Amino acid sequence: MNQQDSQFSSNQLFLSVILMVAGAHLCNDLIQSMLTAIYPLLEEKYQLSFAQVGCISLVYQLTASILQPAIGYYTDKHPKPYLYP
Repeated sequence: MNQQDSQFSSNQLFLSVILMVAGAHLCNDLIQSMLTAIYPLLEEKYQLSFAQVGCISLVYQLTASILQPAIGYYTDKHPKPYLYP
């Protein structure tokens, strides 16, 4: 394998990892936007009260607002590149 083939393979790996991370981010954003849209359906189908629907929203926002930055901070200090995909 020459240097040019190695460079192409490295670039291809980099691009595939970036695309996977971007896809995961897209799915996360889609779920976030869909959750508020399905509140009435959840309330009706599962006979949830307004408070219970609020708890669903609270848990989701806590995981997005607290857990995600905390994990990001930890992984910045202790890199784990094999977790990207």
